[in-house]
Amino acid sequence: DQDPRDALWRKRAQDYGRMGSPLRPNAQDIGFLEDAVARWSADAGRPPVALLLGVTPAITQMRWPAGSRLRALDKSPDMVRALWSPPAGLDARVETGEWLEMDRHVAAGSIDLAFCDGGFTLFRFPDEQRRLAEGLARVLSPGGLAVLRMFVRATGTDSPDRVLADFEAGAFDSFHAFKWRLVMAMQQDEQAGVDLDDVHRRFAERRSGSAAFRSALARFDAATVDTIDVYRGLHQRHFFPALPSLEAAFAGALTRRSHSFPDYPLGDRSPTIVWSKAD
Repeated sequence: DQDPRDALWRKRAQDYGRMGSPLRPNAQDIGFLEDAVARWSADAGRPPVALLLGVTPAITQMRWPAGSRLRALDKSPDMVRALWSPPAGLDARVETGEWLEMDRHVAAGSIDLAFCDGGFTLFRFPDEQRRLAEGLARVLSPGGLAVLRMFVRATGTDSPDRVLADFEAGAFDSFHAFKWRLVMAMQQDEQAGVDLDDVHRRFAERRSGSAAFRSALARFDAATVDTIDVYRGLHQRHFFPALPSLEAAFAGALTRRSHSFPDYPLGDRSPTIVWSKAD
């Protein structure tokens, strides 16, 4: 059977340039990563060997200490062709492969810093996300860190009806923030996740049935609104565990050392978390 993630990555390769925060990291998110790299390098007295799960352009192009080496792993040839763009001075290479099989591509203990921007969300919780954590723990060097931007379930309650009503009331300055909050609000259980086609159907029903909603949509350019059409017919589930659930799932593999929240809309659900190998 075809993995629905393959279809998502093909579409993402085409529309990545139209995405905004929180779906793409902004300068503040990248600042968290650069600070982690600088601190690790200062403590170690050398530049890092880094692993990037994915080909996030803002990460490949961020400030790296001289002599850093970057290895990237991405399943999608479409994403690699569209987005792999490291700066000329960086020792960087990319391989095509499954993150859940990173052992086939990355030697044990060979990585000082591992990065991933939001990608854990596409994997079942807790089993597949734990396997990713275990894979990272195996490839990290002694003292190595995984620095991951992760999408987590909000504290308190939210609902699709509340999100849609807030949108009609003009509460969103970013269509991407609205879209992502709607995805998150439609998850009823962190182990069940949410199907993206269900999100699109809920959106389309509201658009066809509510003049107020259509009026609110008119505040945003059509190309941005059209990004939600990526979800139509796409039975890819996304999973948003709470931060304590993540820590419990990763226990024995990775231990949370710190986390930082950005200040953009939904930043409270998009922390950059620094993990070390569990003792």
